[in-house]
Amino acid sequence: MALLIVSISLFHVMAHSDDKQSEKVFPGADAGTPSRSEYFTWLNHRWEGPTQEQSLANLRFFKWLHDTYGMQLDIYALDAGTMDSLNYYGSLDSKRFKNLFPDGFEPLVKEATSMDTRLGLWCGPDGFGNTEESAKKRIDLMVGICRDCNLALFKFDACCGQLRPEKEKYFIEMMRKSRKHSPDLIALNHRLKLSPNAKRYVTTFLMGGKETYVDVHMANRITCPHHREKHLERSLPRGLERLTEDHGVCFNSALDAWDDDLILQAFNRCMILAPEIYGNVWDLRDSEFPKLAWIFNLHRRYRKILVNGKRLPQSYGPNAVSRGDDTTRLITLRNLSWHPKTISINLSEEIGLKQSDEIYVLRYHPTERFIGIFQYNDKVDVEVPQFRSELLLVTSRKPDFLTIKGAPYQVVKDVKGEPLELRLFGMPGTKTEIEAVTRPERFSKVTLDGKPIDGLLQGKKVSIDFPGEPLKEPYHRELAQLKECAFPADAEALYESTAFAGDNNALETDNLLRSGSTAIPQVQAARDAFFKQPLFIKSGAWDRFMFDGQESTYFAPNKRFFVNGGALRVDFGSPLSADRIELKCTQILPKNPPPAEISVDLQTWTPLEMTGGKTISIAIPKDVKFRYLRIKGFHRSVSEVNAYTNGTALDRKSWRGSNLFSPFEKLKFKKAWTGKIHIKEASPGSYLCVAVNGRHGREGAYATLKVSGTDHYIGAPDRAPTYPTNPWEYRVATTVGNTTYYFPVTKEMLDKEIDVYVLGVEAAKLTPCVWLTRHTPPYAEKTLILK
Repeated sequence: MALLIVSISLFHVMAHSDDKQSEKVFPGADAGTPSRSEYFTWLNHRWEGPTQEQSLANLRFFKWLHDTYGMQLDIYALDAGTMDSLNYYGSLDSKRFKNLFPDGFEPLVKEATSMDTRLGLWCGPDGFGNTEESAKKRIDLMVGICRDCNLALFKFDACCGQLRPEKEKYFIEMMRKSRKHSPDLIALNHRLKLSPNAKRYVTTFLMGGKETYVDVHMANRITCPHHREKHLERSLPRGLERLTEDHGVCFNSALDAWDDDLILQAFNRCMILAPEIYGNVWDLRDSEFPKLAWIFNLHRRYRKILVNGKRLPQSYGPNAVSRGDDTTRLITLRNLSWHPKTISINLSEEIGLKQSDEIYVLRYHPTERFIGIFQYNDKVDVEVPQFRSELLLVTSRKPDFLTIKGAPYQVVKDVKGEPLELRLFGMPGTKTEIEAVTRPERFSKVTLDGKPIDGLLQGKKVSIDFPGEPLKEPYHRELAQLKECAFPADAEALYESTAFAGDNNALETDNLLRSGSTAIPQVQAARDAFFKQPLFIKSGAWDRFMFDGQESTYFAPNKRFFVNGGALRVDFGSPLSADRIELKCTQILPKNPPPAEISVDLQTWTPLEMTGGKTISIAIPKDVKFRYLRIKGFHRSVSEVNAYTNGTALDRKSWRGSNLFSPFEKLKFKKAWTGKIHIKEASPGSYLCVAVNGRHGREGAYATLKVSGTDHYIGAPDRAPTYPTNPWEYRVATTVGNTTYYFPVTKEMLDKEIDVYVLGVEAAKLTPCVWLTRHTPPYAEKTLILK
C-alpha cells in the first residue's frame, strides 16, 4: 500500500512538471521582435545606487534629446543599488530605498512617460526568503512595480546572488504575474545558473559574460589609434542570435570611436536591446549629440527589417552582416588595420537582395554619402577607413528622404514639422558640386550657410568652395619605423616626461578634458549630478581635488594599483620661483619620510626635506627655479597643494598631479628604440601614435618625444590601454604588450626634427612605429538647411 501511494504521488509530480514544460511562455520578446532602445545607469553610480535627484537629471537630458532631435529612448533602466544591491535584497519600504528615492518611483515614471519611455530595474532573481509569507511578499513587490510603473525590463544579476533551486517555483510565479501587467517585459539573465524550466521565463543571456567598460573589462589587443579596438573587433553571437545582450556601449571612458562602436552594436549584432548605451553619455561634446540621436533615429526607421540578418562572406571583412528584407539591406563592415581597406559589395542575393531594375547605394556612417545608382549583380567598391566601422544602405526602393550627391554629409536635425539641417563636409581648399538625388516635396526653401540655393530643389547642381588651405600630405600617414639603439643617457628624463604628462585620475574625468564645456543646461545638470555626487568626491580619484581650495576633498592613491610603490608627482605648468611648497594631507607625515625632489628640466633633481604633520612644508633654496615635484613612495591622500612666495599663494590653474606611476629605477629599463620624424604639415586635432608592437610585460615599455638637439621633452598624456588609474568602479586592464602612446601635435612641434624614443625592459621584443593621424578627416563644413 505504501509503495502504491509513493507511485501515485510521483505520477502527480511528473504530470505537474510536464504541464509546466508544455506551457506556452512568451518571454517578453522573440527572435522577430524589433529591438528596443535602452539606457541603463550602471557606472553613473556604484553599488550604493542612483538617487532620485540624479535620475531626474539624467531623464531630463534624454527628454532634451527627444524634444530637440526626436530621439526615442524606449527603456531607462535603473541599475544595481536602486532597490537590490550586491548580495542584498531590498524593498520599497526600506530606509535605504527611501533615502535614495524619498518620493518612490512616481516622479521618474512621470518624467519618463512624458517622452514615451518606460523604466527598467536591476534586481536579483531570488529574495523569496525562507517562508511562504516572505515569498509572497517578494512576488507582490515585483509584480506591483510592474503594475504601478509600467515596467519594461528586469535585469536579473548573479551579483545579487543565484536563484536557489527550491525557490524556482516562486520565480516562475513572479514572472507569470508580472507579465500580466507587462506582457512585453524583458528579463535579462546576467550570469545566472537557471534550470531549463526557469530559463523559459527570461529573455536573454549576457553575450560572452562580458561587460564593456573601456580599458577596464575590454582593452585593445593590438596597437590602434584609439581605445576601442577590442570593442570594434567583438564577434557575433552564434547564428546571429538576437535573444542575447551584449552589454551595450559604454560612455564612461575613452569616448573616441563611440559612434563606430554603437553602429556595430545597433546594426551589426542588432540584439533585442539596440541601440543600448550606459554610463555618462552626457560627457560627449555638444557637437556629438546630433550624431547620437541620428543613430537612434536611423535604427528606429529600419528596426522592423533589421531583425533579419545574414552573415556575409569573409571577403567583406571580419564579422560583416547584411540585415533587411528583399528590397532593402543595411550592411555593416569594419576595418581593424592601420590602412584604409577597399571592400567589394556584390549587389545580388549574396547580400540578401532580390532581382530589381535599379539599386541605390548610400553610406550612412562614418558620414553619409550617396554612392550611386547601379544594376543588379553590379559590384561596388567602398573604402572603410582605418580602425572604423561602416554602415551602408543598399535598396531597390527610391529613398523617400533627401539624398545629396557630391559631398559627404551628416544629418544634424530631422524632426517632423521643423527644418532639416545637414552638415556638408569637404577637405580644406577643395571645390565640389552637389545635387539632390531625391528631393522630398515637403521642402520649398533651402539655404547654404544662410544663403538661398533654391535651385538644389529644382534638380540643379550647386557649386561649393570649402575654406582653408589644401593639404599637401595625407592626414593619416606613417612617419617612421623605430630601430633599437644604445640606451640613452637621459632615459630617466624621457620616462619622467611621460610620467608627468599622464595622469592616474578616474577614467571619467578625462572625458571632460576631451569634450570641454557645454552650453546645454540639461547636459551640465547631468554632468554635475555625477561629478558632484558625494561618492565620487569621496573616491579621491581626481588630481583637481588637490587644487580646488576645499580641504574636504583630496586626491587619494589607491594602494592596490601602485606601480612599484608609486610616487606623488606635481607639474606646476611652467618654471616658477617660490619660498616653499605646502601639502595638506589626511594623515600625518611618517617618521623618516622619503625626500621630496624638485626639478626644472626633468634631468637634474634637488632633494629637499619635508617637515610637519598633516600639513607638510618643503622649503625651496633661494634662487632655485622648479617646475616638477616628485616624492617616491608617498602614500598619503593630499587635500591641497600650494606654493608661496613671500607668503602669497601662487596661481594653480595649470597645475596637475599623479600618484601611481613607478619611480624610474624600479622599472629596470635596459633597451631603447628610436627614430626621427619631421612633421611639416598637420591638421588641427592631429596626434602622433607611437605604436609599441610586441610584448613587453606589465608597464614594461614607455614612449616619449624629444625635440632634436634640445632638452625639450614631450610626454604622452594618454595611451591605450590606459595608464594605471585610481578607479571609480573597477581597476583598469593590465598592460602587457601592443601599447599605443598618443601625443597631441602642437604648433611648437611643426617643422622640427623630433626624436621618438621607446624605453623597454630586457625581455621586451618590440617593433615600434609612428603614425600621424586624426580620428576623423580634417573636413571643412557648410550648413545646409531645408525648410
